[in-house]
Amino acid sequence: MPQVLRQKLKNHFLLGFIPFAATCDDVLKLLISDIKELESGFEMDLGDITSDLPDGNEQAGVKNHNA
Repeated sequence: MPQVLRQKLKNHFLLGFIPFAATCDDVLKLLISDIKELESGFEMDLGDITSDLPDGNEQAGVKNHNA
């Protein structure tokens, strides 16, 4: 599927499993609370690293040409 189609909301499917003893309402309450938390936004701490190419490849997990 092309990238443009993958980004469309209609091509995203929510999958979940309901435990045997749980009701749909129990599971949906948890899901809705998570969605509300995402709607309000959250802060992400991102670290920046400055390195030369060989060291940066090692930190990113890129294999060497002689691997």
